[in-house]
Amino acid sequence: MLGFVPSLLVRSGISVKEAGLLLGVTTLLFIPSVLAGGAVVQWMARPEMVLSVGILAYAAGMVALPVAPPWPTLIAVGLLGGLPTGLLVSAPTAVLRPEGRGVGIGFFYTAYYVGMTLLPPVAGRLQDALGGAAALYFGVAAIFAALPSYLAFRAVAGADQSGRV
Repeated sequence: MLGFVPSLLVRSGISVKEAGLLLGVTTLLFIPSVLAGGAVVQWMARPEMVLSVGILAYAAGMVALPVAPPWPTLIAVGLLGGLPTGLLVSAPTAVLRPEGRGVGIGFFYTAYYVGMTLLPPVAGRLQDALGGAAALYFGVAAIFAALPSYLAFRAVAGADQSGRV
């Protein structure tokens, strides 16, 4: 989002200043969204629902962005898109034994940062090759992949009766 939404907004006729302001506001809205996501998971005890709402709202907003009014779309993305963050980041701790947690979390963040390093250039190549909102849609597909991945993770973790790896 941070790399490709501003150029999409500018191509749609929004000034660079307004695009920067809108993306800045959206990004700031992720802060309370992440906090609210953790609170809602604790309150509802339905992590899959919070994850689904957050990812689906984010994906729907990003898919709609090229044709929808940008301000309400990105405000909604900012308010709802951060809901699953805490749940996703804390997932490995639910299955790792304390003595293996350091290595497990190290692996988790290594994979995360490898993805954050490699996926934006792939999105850029797609954008250069296909134009339009190709990078945005690639990002949506990558984020949307978190939903079945998390559900599979929970199923595998739940299959282990001890609950710890």
